[in-house]
Amino acid sequence: MVVKIADDFGKVVFSNGKEHYMLNGTSQDNFPWIKDKFLRYVLNHDGRFDRACSKDYDRDIDILDSENQNFNASLDYKIEPGLMEVFDAVVDSNARDKAKGMMKILTKIGDFLYLDYIDIEKANKGDSEESEQESEAVLPNCIEKHYSAYGFNWPYFSYATKNNRVFIYNAFNPKFI
Repeated sequence: MVVKIADDFGKVVFSNGKEHYMLNGTSQDNFPWIKDKFLRYVLNHDGRFDRACSKDYDRDIDILDSENQNFNASLDYKIEPGLMEVFDAVVDSNARDKAKGMMKILTKIGDFLYLDYIDIEKANKGDSEESEQESEAVLPNCIEKHYSAYGFNWPYFSYATKNNRVFIYNAFNPKFI
């Protein structure tokens, strides 16, 4: 069961994995554009919800928006049941324009850690040239494939490599370790 409450307490998302609903004030909405995918993670941002969804066996993870059905960014990861875990996500948005900014998602798929960046403006473009738009919205990411232990205290996380080195990493400043 996934439950996420908006900061203003005006909206709540409920999902049991197969059915997805949102309590919006006094009315109830559902999300038919999720289709038969499972809700993996929900991010509350600016009175709306961004969701990471995928099937048990899937070629990608879709990032969808509760307000804009045309918003879509896909992370191209081949996944199997129990293989993926979304640890956290955050949106750094421009204060003047809420349709711009960067979404950052920290994910573990198998034994690999991924820090992905999504350009919100490019993912909001609508349904024209969908596949090209989705690939443009996802920016190059950070991947760590050789670790043996990790710990989280967001936005910091640390991991130890197989070579007995320990790294403390800031998710908001990926160039500084």
